[in-house]
Amino acid sequence: MTHLTEEQLEFLKSELVKERNSILSELMDEESILSRKSSDYVEDSGELAFDNLDKHIISKLSVQQKKTLKKIEKALSKIDDGSYGICEKSGNPISYQRLEILPYTTVCKEYKV
Repeated sequence: MTHLTEEQLEFLKSELVKERNSILSELMDEESILSRKSSDYVEDSGELAFDNLDKHIISKLSVQQKKTLKKIEKALSKIDDGSYGICEKSGNPISYQRLEILPYTTVCKEYKV
């Protein structure tokens, strides 16, 4: 972690925490929407189909958000153990510029998907 200054590390940690809090807030909002919609009266089959599609979309978004949340938790753990910012593929430092854009990445630019 020597390639990152304390200020950079603190900034990235705060960004990770902000992102985590944002995702958790969105997930709670989505669950609230799902429970509210399931209790609403559905007037016709077209509205029912739209309602089911909407639930499906929200469900899929939640899966992606949960994956991102796991990556964020992993990054925060790496900050704690001193291994944050090191590429899992090459062992080289991940550039600060890349971490600014995607603070939960685990690979350097050369190994990005």
